[in-house]
Amino acid sequence: MKFSLTSIRSKLFAGFGLTLALMLALGLFALTKLGTVEGGTASINNDIIPSISLIDNAWRNVEIMRQDQFRHIAASTAADHASVEHDMSVDVAAVATALKSYAPHTGTDTAARGRFNGVSRAWQTYLATSMKFLPFSRAGKDAPARRILNGTAQQFASMEGLFTD
Repeated sequence: MKFSLTSIRSKLFAGFGLTLALMLALGLFALTKLGTVEGGTASINNDIIPSISLIDNAWRNVEIMRQDQFRHIAASTAADHASVEHDMSVDVAAVATALKSYAPHTGTDTAARGRFNGVSRAWQTYLATSMKFLPFSRAGKDAPARRILNGTAQQFASMEGLFTD
């Protein structure tokens, strides 16, 4: 039977049938791709956003620590010193907690693990260097205490680059 001899009704049914088959194939293809998109959003939601939040939290507490160090120099009483020292211990603990929580997010990526180790080392080095100001500040020797903290400004700036890159 030739196609040109078939009825219009048969031609319309064939055309709609072909359209329906194409739409069904397109729908199935879209559903399989939607599963891929869902996997990507799960990765973003479960890995990337939490890791950004953790490293941002760590950096925020590093900045607060730096401010608290200068607040300690400005404190005039033993009670003020004790209060700021408590704040600094909270800052150090918060950075440690954020970094510890961030560590698993580096996974098996050696480059990410290397950057994380660099950030951790920079933080520990900064703490070891900058906390030398504390005995001077406690003794009311503000100039040497300020000199020590000012001397760590470049170290602090490079650490910022490590945290924010």
